Amino acid sequence: MPSDNARVQQALAALAPAIEPFETALAATIEELRGFLDAHRQENAAGERVGAELGRFAAARIDPERFSSLIAPPTTTDVETLHVVERALDTLQGLRQRGTDLFWARVTPGGDLRTTVTDALADAGRAFGVARALRFVWNGVPTTSLDDPRDPFPPSRWNPAERALAPPLVVEVGGRDVSAAGLADLLEGRQKVILVVEGPAPVAPLARLLTPDLLVAQVGRAEALAEVGRWSGPAVAAWMEQGGARFVHRPGGASFRTRVQEEEIPDAPTGRVLGRVAAAREANDLEHLRELLTSAPAAAQVPVITDASATGTPDAAVAVPTAAPADRLAGWLLAQAGLAGGA
Repeated sequence: MPSDNARVQQALAALAPAIEPFETALAATIEELRGFLDAHRQENAAGERVGAELGRFAAARIDPERFSSLIAPPTTTDVETLHVVERALDTLQGLRQRGTDLFWARVTPGGDLRTTVTDALADAGRAFGVARALRFVWNGVPTTSLDDPRDPFPPSRWNPAERALAPPLVVEVGGRDVSAAGLADLLEGRQKVILVVEGPAPVAPLARLLTPDLLVAQVGRAEALAEVGRWSGPAVAAWMEQGGARFVHRPGGASFRTRVQEEEIPDAPTGRVLGRVAAAREANDLEHLRELLTSAPAAAQVPVITDASATGTPDAAVAVPTAAPADRLAGWLLAQAGLAGGA
């Protein structure tokens, strides 16, 4: 539980602008699924109600289901489909009940940062898996061929639309385990990750993630994290507890130097983190950061934000929606589930 770590709570608060839309969308989708199940359970129970109303004598001579169809439209939702919807609802309710824990993970000492982040995103990503499963059911795909919507749904399976709606994440990690370069392919769409680094750490663990379209911040104050939560694109931050470089890289400038706000860049690596191998990596990362800071201005590079429709066309480039984030996510989930527009 993150509740006993004040720094984690502050990081979660910084991500509130990204967390709230996801939570709101879950709540909206849950209510829609509840309404759908209630309505279709009533339809499926119509025959049983008619049979009870006809009584024992008539029930022996009249098919209640057939009689029911004469007074009400027959349902087109079979029992297996309802079971899929029930499992989907259970999954979304479970995610919602987690609260902010859904957006938090901890790297065990000696553990792998990338694996921890991937597993946490796969857990929250079940919301996307649920939406896909429901869409397939509505399109007539046999339920026996579907993945269980309760299974983890890792980022490697997300399409551009899903990456644009990625759940943010706060990760507690010891300084000895900060190997952030492996996060590069996860930081797409609107994915946001804040690393709460504890104890001594390499001086520039995020240096290898510096690319023109990614907000990258190494900070020493909680207040500096607020920008991550408000940022419209992908972002990663490391909240350092002890020492290290301090900088913020904001996309949009013509060169690296114009995109970076420097607060503090150490003259030399600590050389003490995890022995000679780690010391060599630390020195290389710091040198990489310094080279970028002294590089010649480059041509302007404008970030391209790609998205996709609810059908998940992988390469469709579209304008960024102007609706509120909560409305975008709820609408997308409901559209995937086939519930939008009164379906």
